[in-house]
Amino acid sequence: MIKTGLLISFIGFIIISLVNIWAMGLMPETGDIPIHWNINGEADRFTTPHKAKLFLWIIPAIMIGTSLLLAVLPRIDPRKINLEKSARAYLAIWISMIVMMSCVSVIISYSMVREPAPQSDFMKNIFPSLISGGTALLFIVVGNYLPKTRSNWFLGIRTPWTLSSEYTWEKTHRVTGRLFIIIGIISLLGVFVLPPIWLIGVSVGGIVSVAIFSLAYSFFVWQNAPDRKLTTEYVE
Repeated sequence: MIKTGLLISFIGFIIISLVNIWAMGLMPETGDIPIHWNINGEADRFTTPHKAKLFLWIIPAIMIGTSLLLAVLPRIDPRKINLEKSARAYLAIWISMIVMMSCVSVIISYSMVREPAPQSDFMKNIFPSLISGGTALLFIVVGNYLPKTRSNWFLGIRTPWTLSSEYTWEKTHRVTGRLFIIIGIISLLGVFVLPPIWLIGVSVGGIVSVAIFSLAYSFFVWQNAPDRKLTTEYVE
C-alpha cells in the first residue's frame, strides 16, 4: 500500500515537474503573470515572472508533504491492523488526491503561459468544469470505498461514537458512502448544465450536509449499538 502510494506520488511529481520546467522556459523576463483566477475564470491576481516561477512549485510541495504524511500514518495509528485492512480504500483515496493535484497543477501551469489574458476562454469556460468534474469523481471514489474501511484514527468518519463502536462505524460509513456517491453523481451531471458558481455551491453544500448528517447519524446509531463502550473505571 505505502510503496504503491509513494510510486504514484513520484510519477505525479515527475509529470508536474516536467510541465513546470516547460512553463518556466516560456515565461517572459518582465511583465505580469496571472497566478489566481476568480469563480468567473478571470485572472484577478498577478505577479512578476520570478515569483510566478516559485508559485509553480507550491502544489508539488503540497503533494510531497501529503504523500509523506500518508506514508507515515499507517505506522503510527494505534489501530494499525484495522488501517491495513482498509488498504484498498486508503490507497484509492491517496491516488485520487495525487491525480487531482497533478491535474490542477498542470492546468494552472498551462494557463499561466498560454492564457495570459485577464479573461481567458479556457479558465472561464473549461477550468471550473474540470475542477468540479474532478471533485465529483473524487466524491464517488470516496463514497465507494468508505464502507470498506475499518475503525482507525486517520481514515473515514471519525466521531466519538464511530471510534467507540465497530457497529456504529460500519453503519455510518455504509450510509455516508452512499450519500457521497449520490452527491458525486449530482455534481458530475451538474457540470453539463450548471454555471460555475452553482457547481461550487453543490459541492460545498454537499460536503457540509454529509458532514453534519454523519455526525448526527453516528450518535443515533451508537445509542442502540450492541457493542458501544461505556465505562466508569479509572486507572489508579
